[in-house]
Amino acid sequence: MKKLLILTTGLILCVGVFAQEAKAPVKGNNYLSLSVGPAFPMGDFASKDIYTNSEAGLAQTGVNVNLQYAHTWGYFGLVAQGFYNSHNVQSTDVDGIQIDMDHWQYYGLMVGPAFIKPLGDKKNLIFDVKGLIGPVNVNSPKFSVDGQSLVNEKWNTTIGYGAGMGMKLLFGKSMFAQLGLDYLNMSPEFTIDGNVVDEPASIKLEQPISTLNLHFGIGINF
Repeated sequence: MKKLLILTTGLILCVGVFAQEAKAPVKGNNYLSLSVGPAFPMGDFASKDIYTNSEAGLAQTGVNVNLQYAHTWGYFGLVAQGFYNSHNVQSTDVDGIQIDMDHWQYYGLMVGPAFIKPLGDKKNLIFDVKGLIGPVNVNSPKFSVDGQSLVNEKWNTTIGYGAGMGMKLLFGKSMFAQLGLDYLNMSPEFTIDGNVVDEPASIKLEQPISTLNLHFGIGINF
């Protein structure tokens, strides 16, 4: 939460500075883009300390894919962003027993307001900031020992939120290249079903997930 508040404060300050100029974008007011890039886990989600941190997610740097649509009115707009993230999980040793895990993965659709500011003499470089909120479907890892399933994977839906900023470089008649940086946060709850000494068992847990997604892509302005 603290990271999100700091980032959001920075975005608001950016909006205040850029909104002082009077000229508005001269290109089309719709933007559709596809982008991909690395996803960096943060905080508890990235922690590997399973002995002192009960919320350690063991997540490694993963990949994110984003499909984004934005409609603008002058400097302001509305963004809808569909995304998918996947993170491999570091296998770990517990009391001499090697436990293998496959991955965390999640996808969702978030919406929110945006501020858009064209830069440069030709107004072909566009800076944007945004806030996001929406449902996210999260998949917990499968745990296994020597190929024997110990804890099954589980899907659950939660509400995620975030903030981001990006740059678009318009070229040709309607194309643009895009660079973006998004912070996402969510805390899904799971009831994990597994087997302990050949007996069924259920464990309830909440996993804080926060990531910083850097993505590059291309889009169309119309």
